Amino acid sequence: MKIKQLAEDLRAMAMRNDWAIITATQVNRAGFDSTDIGMNNVSESSALIHTVDAMFGIIQDPVMHTNCEY
Repeated sequence: MKIKQLAEDLRAMAMRNDWAIITATQVNRAGFDSTDIGMNNVSESSALIHTVDAMFGIIQDPVMHTNCEY
């Protein structure tokens, strides 16, 4: 099954049941060392980005790493 179909089915199930669902995905190589992750940094299908309602990234730059921050 394709990522797009899985994301759409999961979103539809959440909407029907009034659930909030949080999932994770990887960033590509360009996003790995970036301190500002964008939609073009998602390593999976671009169709995944068109399905989400909100996208958040967890980042850590060298200064944040020193201070144990994310």
